[in-house]
Amino acid sequence: MAKAWVPEAIRLYLDEKLSCRQIADKLGLTRGNVHYQLRKARTKSRSVDKGMLLRFPNGRFGELASNWRGGRRVAGKGYICVLKPDHPNASTLGYVMEHRLVMEKKLGRYLGKGEVVHHINGKKDDNNPTNLEVMTRGKHIINHFADGLKARELERENKDLKRKLCAYSGFEERLRFLEIEIEKFKERFPD
Repeated sequence: MAKAWVPEAIRLYLDEKLSCRQIADKLGLTRGNVHYQLRKARTKSRSVDKGMLLRFPNGRFGELASNWRGGRRVAGKGYICVLKPDHPNASTLGYVMEHRLVMEKKLGRYLGKGEVVHHINGKKDDNNPTNLEVMTRGKHIINHFADGLKARELERENKDLKRKLCAYSGFEERLRFLEIEIEKFKERFPD
């Protein structure tokens, strides 16, 4: 069922060249409703302002875009990416992981495909050069696996000492030490 105001809205849009917002204000409607009805009536869209076309003939991409954030963004799992479309290891969208760029600058060369940058303190957004080290993928996996094993070993020892503490005394210092070590590992490896 056609709305009674639609012919008037079409006339204002085509003849008087008013925008959807101006028509909505004039007729006491919402802009979205006016826009929807104009599209439904197949009126030709004037969505691009001629002034914008003169200022930005190729569109508003990159630094010209209204939502530009300096070419940095947070990627999945908390890593920071930087827009570097000319980088040989850039993603299809032109981004490179910031920690890899920092390490490449420190080494003075591009990193190879088999080289991994490890965050020493475990914080993925801390890309300070002193917090980063390069290693092979295999060593990186062993490094994280070994730390996880050490943490589990300390937790097992802690449980055993708590059990023994109930029966004996004198383990309080060792127990406190193990709890501190466990907390350090948990902070370093939150997974």
